[in-house]
Amino acid sequence: MLHRRQLLRALVHISTICLLLVNHLNANLRESSFRRWWVKPHLKLRDRYGAYSTIFEYFKLRDEEEFFSFTGMTLNQFQRLHNLVRHRLTKYSPRGSLSAELKLAATLNYMVHDTSVKEVAWHYLIGRTTLYEFIPDVCRAISETLRPRYMRFPSNNQEWDAIAQGFWDKYQIPNCVGALDGKHFRIRQPAHSGASFWNWKRFYSVNVMAVCDSDGYFMWVSAGALGSLNDSTVFRNTNLGAALYQDDLPIINQRSRLPNTDVNLTRFLIADGGFPLERFMLRPFPTVRPMPLERRIFNIRLGTARRVIERAFGILTKKFRCFENPLDFNLETIDLIILTSFILHNYLLTESRDVDVDRHRYGHDSDDDDSSSDEDSELEDDASSLASQSSSGISCEESSRSRSSDSDASMDDADDGSDVEQSSSSSSSEESSEVSSEDEEFDDVNPDAQGELMRDILCQYFTSPAGNVEWQWDLI
Repeated sequence: MLHRRQLLRALVHISTICLLLVNHLNANLRESSFRRWWVKPHLKLRDRYGAYSTIFEYFKLRDEEEFFSFTGMTLNQFQRLHNLVRHRLTKYSPRGSLSAELKLAATLNYMVHDTSVKEVAWHYLIGRTTLYEFIPDVCRAISETLRPRYMRFPSNNQEWDAIAQGFWDKYQIPNCVGALDGKHFRIRQPAHSGASFWNWKRFYSVNVMAVCDSDGYFMWVSAGALGSLNDSTVFRNTNLGAALYQDDLPIINQRSRLPNTDVNLTRFLIADGGFPLERFMLRPFPTVRPMPLERRIFNIRLGTARRVIERAFGILTKKFRCFENPLDFNLETIDLIILTSFILHNYLLTESRDVDVDRHRYGHDSDDDDSSSDEDSELEDDASSLASQSSSGISCEESSRSRSSDSDASMDDADDGSDVEQSSSSSSSEESSEVSSEDEEFDDVNPDAQGELMRDILCQYFTSPAGNVEWQWDLI
């Protein structure tokens, strides 16, 4: 009897130990993410049935029209881009590795089309984890290789003057050296972020600041700000904003003469009502009724020129349809994808100047504006077309300055005050003399009030014989 009890007790102990071992092994297997295959069986069919080996190669050799739809660029543009980044994407492995051309094609396919990473992985017969790994690699290669050449920030007086001349030729805004605005890009809510990325439009986003010239060419971009922050706060915390507020960019403060006058004003950026009025940045007058004629004219002229960055955002988001859905990556990769899209925008804008087929010319349908632009923007659109008809401006495909020289370069919407009522047009020579008298007083004004003085001077200038243009009276 005693022997039997000892045997049962031993069996219980053995059973308990076995159960503990089994549970321990199961826990270890879960933690180590046990892989059933080194390579899933269907991925071995990539060279025979994958999109790169079949569709991409067929379009590349036989159908350039479909190749343009597939990759978002012409064959020559793709091959030039591939040659620039190939050395950064080529890797060697004893087990074989994906080609640089395949990585570039798959990344462009994701960015250009309204699709998901999972669908692109199925399409190309690539592991989803592998695709998540090389998309940031491709974006980083494009960014670091093309940024010094295709996103250049002005570095001397001649380049600033060329930008200002472009705004004058196309929109009749003197001394303007860039249009500034912000844009929200949808993202999945990052873990443990709370409401930091929840914006006033009621979705999660990152706020991206950008400055473009009169051709819609982005010369400065800052990505990665919290979506909950307003445009003014985001810009002030960027490297460009800090430099302007601290007077560390003296080249933009140099003065030039208003056309047909003896008045000298500093260069400035133009922005919407979401930004403050500063000595280096002009914004529209708030909409009030009734509004003086000079202020209505100023809002029309400023809104017409500021429209260029809204249009540039619209062209970019229409080309890169990945932004139609929330970006589901870590924050560093999201910033890389956004920055890469801006650089590719500049690349395509530059390289499309020699494209013969209109539908292949990047931005030829630039009348399609950003969906986040103001609802009352029809007036500005009419003004833009009138301005371009009455000026000797440069076409979208031509640039007022060189696009290919090497240099380093580093987005809430609000009412821009462009609503106007019907009123009679008038201009007088007395106002012109008032404009010229302001130049001597400019130096004596407190720096904090110089933005207001500059705006008042331009108000008078736009309605004087020296500065008024014919098309502005058609919009009153």
